[in-house]
Amino acid sequence: DQRQLSMTPGLLAHTVSFLSCDFAVAFLPASYFRCRFRSSDGERLAITAPLCVAVGAFALSLFADHCGTWLRLLAVAAAQAASIAILWPWRWRLVGGLLGLSAAALTKAHESEHTLAGGCALAVAAAAIAAAPAAASLAAMALERPAAASASIAAVAVCASHGSAVWRAVRHLLLVEEVGLAHASARRVLGADSLETHLSTLALTTLHCQLALGQLGVTYVKAAQQRKNRLLLAGGGAAGGPPQLSAADFGRHALRFMAVVGLPYLAQRTAVESINAHLERTFLHRLTYSLSVQLVLADGESPRRHGPLEPSRNSLGTFSEP
Repeated sequence: DQRQLSMTPGLLAHTVSFLSCDFAVAFLPASYFRCRFRSSDGERLAITAPLCVAVGAFALSLFADHCGTWLRLLAVAAAQAASIAILWPWRWRLVGGLLGLSAAALTKAHESEHTLAGGCALAVAAAAIAAAPAAASLAAMALERPAAASASIAAVAVCASHGSAVWRAVRHLLLVEEVGLAHASARRVLGADSLETHLSTLALTTLHCQLALGQLGVTYVKAAQQRKNRLLLAGGGAAGGPPQLSAADFGRHALRFMAVVGLPYLAQRTAVESINAHLERTFLHRLTYSLSVQLVLADGESPRRHGPLEPSRNSLGTFSEP
């Protein structure tokens, strides 16, 4: 028992260290997302595995050593979309190629404004090519149903003419002011650059983890429904005839379902949620720690109204009794 107790803190420390490393924060979520969102159901593992590693390595190279930015997050998103679209028919391959070039340009956006403009232009061109068929369908529908098209245009015109009222409603419904105040407060405590790094890294991990888990949940629900449908066969079907599936066969199918679907679902959800939750707690702890140090160990001077708070020159010994 004492040996187990002595091993527990070490195992916990290694687990926390792994959850905090760049590999778990950037590589695993990006590669897992690409693994869950394949280009088609028939995508072979020989194609999926190299793409997962490539996208994960790309995300790791951009977000390693606390270097994440919003532009780098957009670059990772473009790379994810490119890795999927490049495997679709010819028009989507063109879209994938443009998105890949856009991702490469966005990684160098901090060096030149022209590079940033070029990356954005490539992304806009890819979006235009992807949306061209949908726009053509909407145009054809408008020609076939002019009354509905006129009503839609009138509704858009009314919303545009009352833009301020619409924006006020959106601000109240979506808590825009509260979110802005929280962001401004965190920026004063952490600083603009540090806050962007923390938030962009948290957004990278959260988006990849939660979207992938959502797709995993849909797959699990479908498989679970198929297993439940076998109860109809065991009960004789909807017509109430003789059973088409014995109870023993149904039990074996249930065990197979737990081994192939249920346990992998629990393992994946536990691992991915642990990475996401630990990063969120780390960010909140960093924010709380900075806020506590700045206020508890403050010099007594009023903080600046704009910009990050100045580091304190005091220590715990300043406030301790002699």
